[in-house]
Order: sequence, then C-alpha cells, then structure tokens
Amino acid sequence: MEYLYSSVTAIFCSLVSGFIAVYVARLQVEKDAALSESTLRHEYKTEYSVESAVHALMMENGFELRSFSVLRYHIRGFSDNELRQLLVRSGCICFERSDKVEFWGLLNRNKHRLRTKKDVQQSAKDFLEPIDGPQNGKAGTTDCSTESACDGADD
Repeated sequence: MEYLYSSVTAIFCSLVSGFIAVYVARLQVEKDAALSESTLRHEYKTEYSVESAVHALMMENGFELRSFSVLRYHIRGFSDNELRQLLVRSGCICFERSDKVEFWGLLNRNKHRLRTKKDVQQSAKDFLEPIDGPQNGKAGTTDCSTESACDGADD
C-alpha cells in the first residue's frame, strides 16, 4: 500500500510540475510576443506615420491626383524610390503623362483611370496632357491642358 501511495504521489507531483512548466512557458511566449510587437511598432512608427500622412494628403478634397514633385515637396527626408514605396504602401498608384511627369493617386479614388497598355497608347493625348508654356512650380496649380483632363490633379 505504501508503494502505491508513493507512486500516486510521484505521478501527481510530476503532473503538477508539468502543468506549471507549460503555464510558465506560455507566459514567457506571450511576454516575448508583446515585447516583439512593441519593438516593431516603435521601429516602424515613422513609416506608419508617414503612410498615414500620405493617405490624408491624398484624401484631400479637390485633388484626385498629386504630382510626384508636390508630394516630394511636402514629404521630405526620403529618397525618390523610398517615397514611391511609401506611396504604394499607402494605397496609391502612379499615372505617367506623355512627358514622363508622374502623378499619384489613391487606387480607390482613381479606378476609373486604370487602362490597359493598349488603351493608354491609343488615348495618350486624352490623358493628362502637358500644358504649353512655362510651369510656375506653385503647389495647387493645375498642370493639365484642361480641368476636365486631370479632374483635380495638382502640380
């Protein structure tokens, strides 16, 4: 009987210590995950802030498209390619005029502008025509031949 009692006691102690070990391991994993998440949030805080600012800038009423030069003026501290990556992560897509000027806009506000390559080649003159004459470089000025051609694009 004493042998049975010591065996049951040993099994019980093993089970309790096993449950405690699993519980402690689970707490450690949760703590590590929270710490990792906090670290990642801190590391990417700047990029997330910039993406939010880009999205807010692109949602401004009156402008469905923004020229890359205007975006670069307002969002400084990034190389051209880094800024393009931020624009894409913010939900923007690029449109290029025949004179190679880039215009960026949110996909959800510019779905009507999406065309196939064949469509773009056939109607290049209908899409964001460059103006004749010097550009004054002021933010908020129109850089399209007609208001209807750019639907609120700015340069």
